[in-house]
Amino acid sequence: KAEFPCIGNIPKGTRNTEIVYQMLVAAPAFGMYTGRSSITSEQKSEIEFLCALNGYRAQFQQAIHLAKQAPKKQVIFKPTAPGLGVFGNKLESVSRAFYIAAKENEKQLKNAGIQVKLQVFRGKGDVKSMAETLGLSH
Repeated sequence: KAEFPCIGNIPKGTRNTEIVYQMLVAAPAFGMYTGRSSITSEQKSEIEFLCALNGYRAQFQQAIHLAKQAPKKQVIFKPTAPGLGVFGNKLESVSRAFYIAAKENEKQLKNAGIQVKLQVFRGKGDVKSMAETLGLSH
């Protein structure tokens, strides 16, 4: 079982009056935190994949739920790439998880009019690499 908190707030210091929701997901910290772990690379890849997959599934479902709550409001879902960077998760594991979760929810996302945009910081970094791996425009 996995639980992911979803927090809604109106951003401070902006003219925005719409609630922005943030869903916190987790990733295994392998990278420089692994130490002398006896876990195999296949096990690492599977754990990375499953954590990312379930995080993306929960986020897609939350976006769909929010769109149903306010059908006349535009919902834009901006996922990130959990675990890439210092946590050392593999781009292939996280990208595959995103693709599978997106395909599972594709019809519902389209029917709800939800826009999905990977959150890429200043057009660079690991999320940009993930977008390129998936063949997405950025």
